[in-house]
Amino acid sequence: MSLSNLLIKLIFVSIIAYITGFLIHHSDSSLLFTLILLLSIPFVCFIIQQPFDYILKCMLFVLFFMPIHYVKFLNIFNIINPLTILATVLCFKILHEKFIQHKKSFNLTSIDYFYFMFIFSALISTLSAISIFGSLNWIFYSITTGYVVYKVITNLNPDSIIKVLKYLILLSSVCALYGFIEYFIIKKNIIYGFSGYNPRFVSLLGHPLYNGLVYSTILPISMASYFETKRKRFIFSSIILLFATILTFSRGSWLAFICGLITMIILCHNKIRLKLILIILFLLVILGSIAPLRQAMLNRINENEAEKFSSFNIRIKSIPIAFEIVKDKPLFGGGPFNASRYKDIYATNLSLRRSSFENTYLALLIDLGFVGLTLLLSIYFLSLKRSLFKKWSKNEYDIYRIATLSSLIILLINMGTFNFDGHRLFHFITWFYIGINVAISNLNYHGNQIFGSKRLILH
Repeated sequence: MSLSNLLIKLIFVSIIAYITGFLIHHSDSSLLFTLILLLSIPFVCFIIQQPFDYILKCMLFVLFFMPIHYVKFLNIFNIINPLTILATVLCFKILHEKFIQHKKSFNLTSIDYFYFMFIFSALISTLSAISIFGSLNWIFYSITTGYVVYKVITNLNPDSIIKVLKYLILLSSVCALYGFIEYFIIKKNIIYGFSGYNPRFVSLLGHPLYNGLVYSTILPISMASYFETKRKRFIFSSIILLFATILTFSRGSWLAFICGLITMIILCHNKIRLKLILIILFLLVILGSIAPLRQAMLNRINENEAEKFSSFNIRIKSIPIAFEIVKDKPLFGGGPFNASRYKDIYATNLSLRRSSFENTYLALLIDLGFVGLTLLLSIYFLSLKRSLFKKWSKNEYDIYRIATLSSLIILLINMGTFNFDGHRLFHFITWFYIGINVAISNLNYHGNQIFGSKRLILH
């Protein structure tokens, strides 16, 4: 063991010892937290020795099977939970590799510089926040569970990236299967409590809109995995994810998925494009043959939005309120995670005060102002630009590049249909897809080609 590694471990143990001693001394109010901390130390010591992709897989497991956003026991003080603990471990590993081992990794790009400016802008926005703790909490999640995850993904080797994607498909399929059990058999979500009288699919991810967003973004990757491996289990996973997306009855997710699927069809080689079209036709026939599902989808599409406070009308009526807020705080906004609080002040109608803006970008404009939102949109644009226009290497990873680009498009479109910015998984999911897109577009592996001598995309 090197002297530097020994010193780091001694400092780490000393800090834990001081914190534990302090909490035990005040055990009347902190005994449970102390017990959790003591039990987590061996876990952290084990995790910190694992490779980056292993920790990333653990974070994906937390995403699907540990509902930190609904179970208070799993999210102490809204900041200490398995996801942030794992993200903090990633931070320490990155700092250790960069500044102690002096490895030539984690180099900075234009996206990094835009993010640094964005965080500085968000900190300025916090000065106007109604809930300063809420804003700082949002920024903390952005750095640890968002940006750090992005840096880790963009420094993984090609095989690790593909393994992470296939692990993502596996976990999402199992989570969706659990959701089917609740939907068809139990008729009630155990964690979220969304009962069968309003039949929309939920799983451990919670609200139907979150389910629709997550499963619809993973679906193109599952389809790409089948085209790359020809393994039937990915057909099975794709069917599961498709029906999970449909049963959420989230029209925003349906629209976003259609846009992502069109992107995938346009970019793929003719042979793959034909397969995609045949798969779509086959699925449409199946959906058409299931009369109750077909009718439920048609009812949802044609659902009457004429009510005064329907979801559509709330979106429309929230726009003038948003611009009234932005007029008062145009440059840096009212602070991250504060849009709903400002709406509660500016809205005159009680029903509008109790609702969100139903649009992530509108809420981010209020939170961050024109400066912060422009910087954030610039990051999204740079990742899309790199994924779409960087030189295509004509290798077996191109199908994943097309799929993850489609997934990112699905995500960005879906974000415009509800308030995703206030969800604790917003940063992890968004930066995960940005990182995957950037990482795969950087691959230049010339191994066995599954598409022969023709280019995968059309010019």
